[in-house]
Amino acid sequence: MRTSTSIRNIGTSLVLISSLLIAGNVFAQASSYIGGYKQVKRLGTNQAICKPAIHTGDELQSIALNQRQDILDILENASWPGDPEAVFSAIEAGDFTENSYPVGAKFEWMGVRKRGKVVASPKIQWAGKQSFDGFELNVVSNCVQHKLVIPKACCNISLAQSTPVGADTPVIDVDKDGQNVTIRVNSGGAPSITDLTHPDGRVETLTLTDGAWTGTLPPGDYAVEARTTSDCGESAPVKFTFSVAELVAAAVPMAKHGGWFLAPFIGRQVRAIDPPLVGLQIGHLFPITERTSFLLQGGGSYNLKDSELSIFTDVGLERQVGEHGFLGAGVGYWDINNDDNITHSDSPKKDVTYFLYGGSDTPWSIKDHTVQWFGEARVFDDFTDDISNHNILKLGLRIMQ
Repeated sequence: MRTSTSIRNIGTSLVLISSLLIAGNVFAQASSYIGGYKQVKRLGTNQAICKPAIHTGDELQSIALNQRQDILDILENASWPGDPEAVFSAIEAGDFTENSYPVGAKFEWMGVRKRGKVVASPKIQWAGKQSFDGFELNVVSNCVQHKLVIPKACCNISLAQSTPVGADTPVIDVDKDGQNVTIRVNSGGAPSITDLTHPDGRVETLTLTDGAWTGTLPPGDYAVEARTTSDCGESAPVKFTFSVAELVAAAVPMAKHGGWFLAPFIGRQVRAIDPPLVGLQIGHLFPITERTSFLLQGGGSYNLKDSELSIFTDVGLERQVGEHGFLGAGVGYWDINNDDNITHSDSPKKDVTYFLYGGSDTPWSIKDHTVQWFGEARVFDDFTDDISNHNILKLGLRIMQ
């Protein structure tokens, strides 16, 4: 009886132990997956593609060269839709960065070594105690950008994310110089279609040379629309609007009117004597209207024959003629430095004079000061009945302030 009871107790214990082991195994399997992702807590185990771990870009390039078939087998087993050569080209060219991946990082698949073979294990989540370091490649293949990660601890190439890509969005820039317009379209080297809408609604497809079009456009409002085309499709259109203004005729510089001036001259005096003259006059033009000014001037005239100096002062009005010319008239005193009265038989003395003058701008300037030429004829008040024998003629240059 006791023997039978003992046997029964032993059998019951074995069944209980077996049940606990089975339940524990089921629980262990369930706990290794969270949200459909297998939790991986260690890298660099016997499932590693490379041993020992790698640390530099040169070592990564060496793995890609020496263990090329391992990488190809992983990509094939994962049914990766990209071109494997794009992966190797990126590694060889150094088109990768170093990054750190935190606890909880998810991967669509990760390469592992199992029973002597390399395969892709799907739905992997990093569940270690701290982040791990790796090399990251962003490879565009078949119009999809793939973020591939190669952990330094194991070289188990993994897919973090795949994102479809289209044609690059172009950037439009417009330069204007009056009605001369340059339209540039930066499309990242891809072909682009660029349409120009004119003010009348007409649409013109522009032919770009090195990404630019240059031409002359009439005044009005314009719109440019550009879109890039590639094997991955066509980008969304980008629009840019601009206006071309009416040309404004540049104002033609007018004769200098107003301000101080300095005017050296040469001439001759006919009045009982006939000597040549040289002299200098200084004056100021006081604008009255847009084209008319009040003239105030004075100066000295030196008689080269008789070595006499005649000081004079004048007032008058000056009128601008056309764009560059001027005419003026006035009254003044000649020989104000001589107090003797004038007689018909004496040599020239102090007298009232009347004068006319005119001139124009020259092509020259002195330190941005306009240079004008002028000519002047002057008669004496006492001899208006004998002008041919009593006059002064002057020719000179007037330097405006």
